[in-house]
Amino acid sequence: MIMVGLLRLLAVITFCADGTEMPQIKLIENNVLRLPDSQRGVTKIQAGAFEYTPPSVYRVILMYTCISVIENGAFLGLEHVQQLDLGNNRIQNLDAHIFMYVGSLQILDLQNNCIEHIDDNGFVGLSVLISLNLNSKRLVELSSTVFLPLANLSNLSMAGNYQHNLTAGQFSPLTNLHKLDLTHNSICWIHTTAFHGMANLEHLILNSNPICLLSNNTFKDLIKLKTLSITNALNLTIEASVFEGMRSLLYLEVSRIASIVINKHMLKEKLVLKSIRLHDANIKHIPSYFVSTLNHLQHISFCGNLLEVLPAFAFYSPSHITYISVSWNRITYIDNNTFAGLRYLKILDLSFNRIHTLMHHFNLKSEPVSFH
Repeated sequence: MIMVGLLRLLAVITFCADGTEMPQIKLIENNVLRLPDSQRGVTKIQAGAFEYTPPSVYRVILMYTCISVIENGAFLGLEHVQQLDLGNNRIQNLDAHIFMYVGSLQILDLQNNCIEHIDDNGFVGLSVLISLNLNSKRLVELSSTVFLPLANLSNLSMAGNYQHNLTAGQFSPLTNLHKLDLTHNSICWIHTTAFHGMANLEHLILNSNPICLLSNNTFKDLIKLKTLSITNALNLTIEASVFEGMRSLLYLEVSRIASIVINKHMLKEKLVLKSIRLHDANIKHIPSYFVSTLNHLQHISFCGNLLEVLPAFAFYSPSHITYISVSWNRITYIDNNTFAGLRYLKILDLSFNRIHTLMHHFNLKSEPVSFH
């Protein structure tokens, strides 16, 4: 046995000559257990593979090996481990009760595997789990039952899967979830109760999905939502009423969709909104006093739309707006009072429009303003 600082070698199971099972030697350094580089050809974790792991180990790293099979009881001995990294392997299925012996686990990383199926009892035992990474899998459908044991989950990332629809109550067991990332799936349709019961959700990312329809009630239960991002949904048309009820919203980003219908009532309840980014959404008109009820707004961007006219008081607001961009539109006319009352404005981007004559008086009270 060689001792180098806190580094030591741990014998766990009898080493298999073909190198397919969890090898005999693992490195423990600073209470983190990992496989040495020379033994990254492991394909199976046998039951009892970690049975004699010291209770001081808080993290186990098994990334970038060739693990495809995890036997029941594989994690026996890891009752005190708080973080388990199984990313970038070849795991195809998560069987029932596979994580029964890691009851203290708070962070589970399963990204970049080949997981196609998770048993309804696959996450049983993970009652204190806070963060779960299921990015870049082959998951097509997950029932709400799968999430039942994850009562304390705060962060769920499922980007890069093949989810086609979000079904009724799919995430309802996740009552403490704060962030949900569903980027790069195949979501076409979202049931009106898909997010039912998720009153604590603060960040929802739906980027790069072929969503065709959003019902007026889709987000009604997300009363604490702070960030909503919907981009690259080229067939999606959004009505202004879709955003009703989200009174805690701070950041709204909608871009590269078929169209969005906006009116002066669209943001009337968004009293704390700080940033609006509506890009490439085929917007043709901004009504006067569109943001007049927003006391905290700082950033407005309408790039890449079909705007031709900016009406009077389009951006009038009692807030401290510092940035406005309407670049890459078709603007030919700007009213003298379009930017009236914006005494904190620092950057105004009007580039790539069709403005022939720019009036020198915009009733801008902020000084100096950077024009583009």
